[in-house]
Amino acid sequence: MAESSHIVLLPWLAFGHMLPFLELGKRLAARGIHVSFISTHKNIKRLPPLPPDLESHFGFVEIPLPQVEGLQGSSEATIDIPVEQVPFLKMAYDGLKPRVEKLLEEMQPDLVICDFVSFWVPEIAAKHGVLSAYFSVFSAATLAFGGPPEELRTGSQRRQPEDLMVSPEWFTFPSSVAHRGDRARKIHASLNAPDESGMSSGQRMAETIEGCDFVTLRSCKEFEGEYITLLEKLYKKPVLPIVCSGWAPQLEILAHPAIGGSLFHAGWGSILESLYHGHALLLLPMIADQGLNARLLVDAGVAFEVERGADGVSFSRHEIAKSMKHVMVDPAGELLRQKAQQMKAIVANQELHEGYTSQFLQHFKESTKKKHLFIERC
Repeated sequence: MAESSHIVLLPWLAFGHMLPFLELGKRLAARGIHVSFISTHKNIKRLPPLPPDLESHFGFVEIPLPQVEGLQGSSEATIDIPVEQVPFLKMAYDGLKPRVEKLLEEMQPDLVICDFVSFWVPEIAAKHGVLSAYFSVFSAATLAFGGPPEELRTGSQRRQPEDLMVSPEWFTFPSSVAHRGDRARKIHASLNAPDESGMSSGQRMAETIEGCDFVTLRSCKEFEGEYITLLEKLYKKPVLPIVCSGWAPQLEILAHPAIGGSLFHAGWGSILESLYHGHALLLLPMIADQGLNARLLVDAGVAFEVERGADGVSFSRHEIAKSMKHVMVDPAGELLRQKAQQMKAIVANQELHEGYTSQFLQHFKESTKKKHLFIERC
């Protein structure tokens, strides 16, 4: 890949998104790509420092976040605000469109990689002859559960929250990936009901997927092969897996020899980081995609989910202790522990993941050539 290649990254204003985008950028910069990471001043200052050897290929571009009524003036990320204010943060984020378009016009990058919130990026990228890709920080199973863009936009096949509590009809293989109880009701409202920003999460994701040239996500075919293949059929465009290592401080903690397992919320990044070290997983999903991730891991035989009460929400210390004993010491949990160790051979396989990075860059290179040929003919 020529050193003149330039890729712009524009993540959503949440550290669970910005950090994976940062890791993706570092992986690309290590291959000689010039990377520009766009975000606000406060967010950039809170990101981990770059390795010195990547600084010549990686640049941060600060842009001011527009002021929006209903959003605290110093707030620039979801970590700064209560969940009720997130729609106003989306409004402010949408207000970045003119500035981002001007930057794309000035920079003329080869590719801009955006987040699911950034539905307006593919349109302005195409306007200036720039390729666009959606980088998902979610698992392939979570994306596949959401369905094709038309279903994300309208929710026509899943009118009631209960419809989210079973595997969708487009799953052509056995899967227990589905929401439960209270989580299904909240997700249904978030996906289908427009918020104060004027759009629902489902509408944003649908337009981003439809508008971009290809999709990439943090996974691999060795782990989520069936879901990745299904996504290409649902989206009708290339879906490229690329695994990026996690946030260094957390990886250092998980690498300690005294740690043999992890009890956590089933966030996708934490799952990858725990499996990187072959830890047995005890999952207690709380919000968003975490329940879907938990069912994916249970299906794969590498995790155990804490049993909830009859309301589907509550849990007891007794259940925590019982589940922990099963995962860590009981003979019945031995197969789970073995499978978690086997996953380490995939998630921690740097040669495998360098191969995925090469495939990503090869697709990028071929897409760039096609784009230039199309522009020349026009």
